[in-house]
Amino acid sequence: VVEAWVREVQVEVLEAEEVQVEAEEVQVEAEEVQVEAEEVQVEVEEVQVEVEEVQVEAKEVQVEVEEVQVQLVEVHLLVKRIKSLNRWTLLMTVKRQNKTWMICILMMQKGREQRKGCPFTVTKGDFWLFMGYLLYILCHPMDLPIQDYWEGPLSTKYESCSACVKHDIGKFGLSYGRFRRLMQAFTLPQYPAIEGKNDPFCFIRRFVDEWNVAMQHCISPGKFLVVDESMGQWLGKGMPGLMYVARKPTPNGREGHTTADAETGCIIFYEVYEGKILMAEKEHVNELGAGTAIALRLTAPWVHSGRIVILDSGFASLKTAIALAEVGLYMIGNVKTAHSGFPKKWLNSQVSQRGDRACATHSFTMHGRQMDVLAAIDKDKQPMSLIGTAGTTSMGTTLERHFT
Repeated sequence: VVEAWVREVQVEVLEAEEVQVEAEEVQVEAEEVQVEAEEVQVEVEEVQVEVEEVQVEAKEVQVEVEEVQVQLVEVHLLVKRIKSLNRWTLLMTVKRQNKTWMICILMMQKGREQRKGCPFTVTKGDFWLFMGYLLYILCHPMDLPIQDYWEGPLSTKYESCSACVKHDIGKFGLSYGRFRRLMQAFTLPQYPAIEGKNDPFCFIRRFVDEWNVAMQHCISPGKFLVVDESMGQWLGKGMPGLMYVARKPTPNGREGHTTADAETGCIIFYEVYEGKILMAEKEHVNELGAGTAIALRLTAPWVHSGRIVILDSGFASLKTAIALAEVGLYMIGNVKTAHSGFPKKWLNSQVSQRGDRACATHSFTMHGRQMDVLAAIDKDKQPMSLIGTAGTTSMGTTLERHFT
């Protein structure tokens, strides 16, 4: 009986061991399931993060879509109003847009008018390619028809050296026909027309004003500013203010008053000469006269900077020296006919032969400080009289002449 009972107990022990093994296996499986659950939880969290990122991107896309919709509405309104707007109003409507785009719109308008409503498109790329061609032609001048720049090697029958150069600029993407159409349609933004006033220079006035402002941001000039007259060559027809000045290198064209930076040689300010009648209405003319008024207008951006203004006899005088000193600028200029208050006769009496020099100074008080005005003469082939509020009376070195 005892042996039978022992055997039963042994069987039960074996069964218990089997149950224990099965329990351990279940425990291992439970742990594996737990690990898989944790991995699934991590994946769920990652998916949740991705969902949130997608939601953020969707919001950004929605904002961009709304902005595009607003732009489309603005463009639709702009296109709808183009026919009834004059050019200035159109430019004011798109004033925050790139000026290149403004010019493209104006060129397309003018081109369609010239082509009687036929399609005429000008992109920003077209405009800048057109500008590049213009610059190339200006940098390689030749007295030949303009289409010769597109025809490759030129005939040797022309004597000009530049005519023997192979230009062939059509290979850069702009045909001569397209260039001509863009040239004919080229238009600059304009100021609004004033009722009852005919402005012959309206086509370039705004461009000149904006160019002057841009140059003030682009170039900070050195110590010396040079005020003078310049000629812009013109060989076409219908330009207002066309002049012929025989002494100029390019006698046919439009005269302008310019300010240049002496150190770089860059023109940094430009004023169109509009004829005696219109120029007489300019600022400072009534109280100071034409020459002094021009000197003040052309140096206005640099007042109170202590720079020295170099002037020729068309602008230099004692009156100009005092006017510039009042706005914080010094001056050196050549005096010929505008010698009121200038000791020209005395200076001439002090020199008799070539190489003789003489000078005189006069001091006065301006705005609480002493100002010295120097009058000098150099007897060359013809005597040259100078007036200045900068420099000294010390003898300088003789410079060699260089003719160009």
